[in-house]
Amino acid sequence: MAARQHRFSVFRFLPLRWTGFTALAIGLLVSFFGRLLPPNPLQAEPPPTPPALARILESTWQGYKHTFIQADGRVIDRQAADISTSEGQGYAMLRAVWMNDPETFNRVYQWSIQNLKVRGDQLFAWKWGRRTEAFWRLHPNEPQQQTWGLLDHHSASDANQDIALALILAAQQWKQPQYQQQAQALLNAMWDKETLSTPVGRVLLPGDWRYSSQPNSVRINPSYWAPYAYRVFAQVDSTHPWMELVESSYLLLDRLQQQASHPLVPDWAELSLVDGQLHPCQDSPSANDFGNEAVRLLWRLELDRLLNPGERRANRTLQRLYQPIGQAYQQHQQWPGKLSLQQSSSQFAPMETRATAGILLPSALRFQPKVGGRLLREVLGWQSVNQPGLWEPTTDYYAQNWLWFGLWLANAQQNGTGGIERLPVLERLPHLANQAKRLPPSRTTP
Repeated sequence: MAARQHRFSVFRFLPLRWTGFTALAIGLLVSFFGRLLPPNPLQAEPPPTPPALARILESTWQGYKHTFIQADGRVIDRQAADISTSEGQGYAMLRAVWMNDPETFNRVYQWSIQNLKVRGDQLFAWKWGRRTEAFWRLHPNEPQQQTWGLLDHHSASDANQDIALALILAAQQWKQPQYQQQAQALLNAMWDKETLSTPVGRVLLPGDWRYSSQPNSVRINPSYWAPYAYRVFAQVDSTHPWMELVESSYLLLDRLQQQASHPLVPDWAELSLVDGQLHPCQDSPSANDFGNEAVRLLWRLELDRLLNPGERRANRTLQRLYQPIGQAYQQHQQWPGKLSLQQSSSQFAPMETRATAGILLPSALRFQPKVGGRLLREVLGWQSVNQPGLWEPTTDYYAQNWLWFGLWLANAQQNGTGGIERLPVLERLPHLANQAKRLPPSRTTP
């Protein structure tokens, strides 16, 4: 994340201009400069106009590029020792293609090729940054003079599938067939090294590694599963049955929800290669809770539901997932960052990052409109006054991405769109270009 009868076309992923926006049904228009919101969270507010919403998505993309993407295309995690990850590169590529920004797309992609696609296959290594003493102890044969470089050669399948999807969309959007060819090479490597045949069918693994705390098992991360992407892959890659991953994703999600006291999904789980049974992780109890990993599943399933209205499993799974989340919010008046899957546990921890708010926004608007409207106004109100084009905290690269993705998807849902073809490619707005010029200089590291 039974065979689908709904006919899916990759061309549904081609976005239109922002003039096709209709207003969000819930929320308050917050100015581009981030004025604070009225104190009454349930007060009816006029919806944002299409141009205003376009400016929010556009300005936060411009601010993100200026702050987190170097001139050479490296995406920097400012809160994690300025590392770069395949995840961050993939997020930037998806946002660039949806924003119709081919120049940024190509810069980010070229840096990724030169620095992460160095494993000897087509997969992207997941972590790059400054090498410390801990690195040299583990890799004594690496050249000591290379103080910046690859930190971990393993791959992360969620990032590789984001990059593959972005390449496919870019090939169609900008009529660049080389992107399609490169996506195919990446899909071949992903199928061979990041998926595995199991008793429940072909399953996406977290990466190119096979680790488990139990014999004859593999560790899985449900938040990596992206059925919407596998449907696209199936359209462009006839050599691999990608729809098997759609089926296995929904099958395993259903089993995980059925066997938990609360219908949640853990951050990680163990899948038996003998009988297909699911088990908790023995060596990491916290991995068995619903936390910062698993929450991403709601956004992925909301996108699959939007693109494929006939996919009942998406909505059924989302309803189960959101119920305890919504109940936790009503009880604590805070969004959860961690919830226990066990009925006997009262464990609750508030969200650690505002990324969670962005991820939950589309589901909150659907299942609890008043609560979702409050969350929407909070998200819009988090825009920085001192650094226009960013959300507070302005150094949180992960939150910048998921707040943007959440607002982007919530807009599509509120517009009542039946497909991604109505999601926006925003025009370059002259006043936003001028605004970008007034942003403070970005830091540059190797």
